[in-house]
Amino acid sequence: MVIQEEIEQRRQDLTLSATLRSLYARLEARTARFLAAPPTIPAYKGMLSSDGGFCPADRSVLVFDPGSPSSHRCPACGDAYSGERHDQWWARHQHLWLAERAAEMATVAALGQRPEAARGAAALLNEYSRRYLTYPNRDNVLGPSRLFPSTYVESMWVLNYLGAAWLLNECGTLDQDTLAAVNQVADEAANLIGEFDEGFSNRQTWNNAALTAIAVWFEDEDLAKRAIEGETGLIAHLRGYRRDGLWYEGENYHLFAMRGLVAGLGWARHAGVDLDADEKLQARIEDALLAPSFSALPDLTFPARKDSRFGVSLAQPMYLDTWEVAFGRMESEAGRQWLTALYGAAPQPQQLFESYLHDAPYAGTPVAPARDGLSWWALLEMTPDQDPAEPWKGSSVL
Repeated sequence: MVIQEEIEQRRQDLTLSATLRSLYARLEARTARFLAAPPTIPAYKGMLSSDGGFCPADRSVLVFDPGSPSSHRCPACGDAYSGERHDQWWARHQHLWLAERAAEMATVAALGQRPEAARGAAALLNEYSRRYLTYPNRDNVLGPSRLFPSTYVESMWVLNYLGAAWLLNECGTLDQDTLAAVNQVADEAANLIGEFDEGFSNRQTWNNAALTAIAVWFEDEDLAKRAIEGETGLIAHLRGYRRDGLWYEGENYHLFAMRGLVAGLGWARHAGVDLDADEKLQARIEDALLAPSFSALPDLTFPARKDSRFGVSLAQPMYLDTWEVAFGRMESEAGRQWLTALYGAAPQPQQLFESYLHDAPYAGTPVAPARDGLSWWALLEMTPDQDPAEPWKGSSVL
């Protein structure tokens, strides 16, 4: 997460970088559409079930459409389905998508000095505060949660929610009522997330990131120490990346845990812990960032170990987003080369991920990977336009 001085620097970067201007324009246009027709905030928590969100005819995952809360289309047969289970599946994604929009609007407000975007972000923050305690902490799968079936998903939501509040505060547009509203949500979320420590699960990386963000928000040194330096905190989770840099649960979980780690490290800087400034730790993090490049298959997908989906491209926007932010914080020529290789990958249909829903609904049309097709997070932290990197020199070790 960035502070006021970094926001001002990024405004200057926008004037010099065609890529950043193009990405900002995309986010600004989506913000305008959102403000013109705000989508529905679900009245109920998102749920996980064996049939919700799946086509009963062919078991395809239904299309998540933020503008369609009660009719859900199958991408294979084209039929639309409704009912409580499907609506609860939709709500799980909608809560996450809306938190992304709050952070996105706050970014547009901060960089573009757009007061209407700031008001839109604040309205979402306030409305969720008004509703938050009404969502029941029950019917959970993995740990306590009000909005979702599992704690780690609440953590992902919190990171976007607090990210929006932080940006509004840094650019001087967070009023006292909204501040109080955010405080209420953050306090309850800290209790929920802090109650459920998953040890060295990939999911705990996200819990640590969210607790770090909350600690920074409240300037809570004890909570920051626990989330960053505790026995199962962010630094300890570097143990999960083994000698070859790969997370012990395989590539799918590696990429998921890595996104949470990068998010958490950004917040940790504001708690006085900058892991990127420690050469030994930075080398460890860089090894982890590059590990998927060495097990990548020839088509730049990653191996479908354990319960991973098959044939997922490493050039999906979510993964590019993570690498752009991470390598934007360190001078890594190998990182630049790897990103250049990914941007040269064949167009891929964008897939639905809980931690990246920005461009939903996804039409299934192949999209070429591009730097100006990423998120608000990348817009704030990725490196502006640079000279092309040398070709990627790595090769698969499989």
